[in-house]
Amino acid sequence: MLWLCLHFPLLPLESFTRAQAGAHSQAWLVAESQRVAQCNEAAAAAGIAPGMSLATAYAIGTSLRVVDRDRQRERIALGQLGQWAYRFTPAVSLKPPDALLLEVGASLKLFHGLQAIVGAMGDYLDDQGFSYRVGIADTPGAAWLMARGCPGTHPAWFDARRQRCCRAALTRALGALPLSLLDCPAPLISRLHKPGFSTLGDLLCLPRAALARRFGPDFIRYLERVMGEAPDPRTAIQPERRFRRMLPLPDPVHRSETLLFPMQRLLDELAAFLQSRQLECAAFSWHLQQQDADPVELAIQLSRPQHHRQVFLALTRTRLDAIRLQAPVTALILDCPRFSQAEQRSGVLFGEEQVHEQASMAALLDKLRARLQRRQIYALACRDEHVPELAWSRLAPEQGRCGAVTPAPDRPGWLLRHPRPIDQRDEVLHWHGRLRLIMGPERIDTLWWQKPVRRDYYVARHEQGSLYWVFLDHQRGRWYLHGIFS
Repeated sequence: MLWLCLHFPLLPLESFTRAQAGAHSQAWLVAESQRVAQCNEAAAAAGIAPGMSLATAYAIGTSLRVVDRDRQRERIALGQLGQWAYRFTPAVSLKPPDALLLEVGASLKLFHGLQAIVGAMGDYLDDQGFSYRVGIADTPGAAWLMARGCPGTHPAWFDARRQRCCRAALTRALGALPLSLLDCPAPLISRLHKPGFSTLGDLLCLPRAALARRFGPDFIRYLERVMGEAPDPRTAIQPERRFRRMLPLPDPVHRSETLLFPMQRLLDELAAFLQSRQLECAAFSWHLQQQDADPVELAIQLSRPQHHRQVFLALTRTRLDAIRLQAPVTALILDCPRFSQAEQRSGVLFGEEQVHEQASMAALLDKLRARLQRRQIYALACRDEHVPELAWSRLAPEQGRCGAVTPAPDRPGWLLRHPRPIDQRDEVLHWHGRLRLIMGPERIDTLWWQKPVRRDYYVARHEQGSLYWVFLDHQRGRWYLHGIFS
């Protein structure tokens, strides 16, 4: 087995700063019990260090960003990172408060080696604004120790050609680690230091029975699990059935364009979630939590299921440009409750232009939906009716092809929603000018079993040259305008 540990040393701080662009250039610190729990590089450069009192920190830095530590927020962030890591292996375990343990031995061939896995993880975590350390070993306990004590040094004991650890080299690396890194209670660590022990190697060379009498059998069992002499089972997380992410913002946001940066990071999570499970989604929604105001929902509908982050981001930007914030936004929620299995699309030898045309039409429909209301985008379909206003219907764009309804040569392309009465003066028709009948009649006599319709349709020319579609309603004895020829 091969275990990989991801340690997030700045998780308490980065669970706040990842939602803000350019946070690394500002001095940030996390406070707990009126003391500095963590700080970023900008704060450390100013002379602030963990353990310092807040009063001293404020005396040193005048433009500090101080947030109170939120352990619940850290647990949520770690759980979401665990769901992301599920794309590399189903054996993902949480190691609170700030680490993940992954058994990646069975995934090496799929991802073309350990280095490719570590590289893919690093690219994503860098984009998401998380600092991390990597530890590799053949037991989860040893991987956790290496991530904290010797991160990134696994090439010294990992055989890349055979894709396995060298136990002798790993034991030497573990032996050099200080006892303060052990996953043991602080009182036990103090007892270990009293006889003069300083490294793990000082303990490994001693008889286990003597160590058990002095430090207890639980400590011996811990050492055996670390060294692979006893099993160390881990409980794997279960994949989520629904994607829902909430990202509180460190400061209320007043301008919609400022929301794009945290939105992009949430969309990265959604894209990674879909790709790791070979899923696609046809709709998702944003919920903007506003200060002292009702939340704003931005629903995004796609014409066909997708999993590409660029598509999601473009539609989100278009939808966001169409609104105006009424109050500052304090948090973002991205919700995607329904998915479908990703369609396996292969390349085409012929018909490339048709495929490109269909993709372009789908992208255009998605942009129109994001910009306009959904009810304003529709396709037309023919119905088996003789009455013109009943002979067509509206469909959702994905249910029919736009442009499928083609009028006959003697029928207008523009039909009025409701026929409009035409004035008749001395046997001459008037509609903003004189009309002259030049073609017809076409008799429509139907619906005698419901509300009878009996009309004679004509093509009429306006005195200025425009062509109109008019009819005489025999039931009412009046003329009406029903359509306009383009």
